[in-house]
Amino acid sequence: KPVAQKSLKLHQNYGTQLQVAQDYGFLAEVALEELRWDEASKLAQQALESIDKIPNIQSHYRVSYRFVLAKVKQHLGETQAAINHLETAKKESNSQYNIRLYIDILAALQHLYFDQGQYLKAFNIKQEKVSLEYENGFRAFIGAVYLNSQQQTSEQAQVDKAAAAVGFT
Repeated sequence: KPVAQKSLKLHQNYGTQLQVAQDYGFLAEVALEELRWDEASKLAQQALESIDKIPNIQSHYRVSYRFVLAKVKQHLGETQAAINHLETAKKESNSQYNIRLYIDILAALQHLYFDQGQYLKAFNIKQEKVSLEYENGFRAFIGAVYLNSQQQTSEQAQVDKAAAAVGFT
């Protein structure tokens, strides 16, 4: 933490606005892990404000700070604010840029919607999440497939041998 604070001061004087935002974001994540909710919220807001000062910045830079804000709001019982931050983060996110973060956003959204009794939204988000996990190798695919019994397999092997003997293969 002291290193991050020194880095923040250094970047405020000599760095770029993006570096300042990243420093605030890092400090926000540390505060979040240490359960300092108000401080995490303020630091994440400062990170977003720093990002907003950069002209033509790509929206995906804001996503992790919105995710931190959503976690804080969720912990403080401000469910709708948490959902709003997550929905905005989902829209701003480029799933190919940081797929793990995007999946985490979907998981958090699914959980909040489910807790609110919005089961259809939760289900649709879960489907998207699971699909992305399969596509990106985070989850092994075990689908419904037709499995032959051992007996059918041995019978098929006998048919194949007979066909080969007669010259059909």
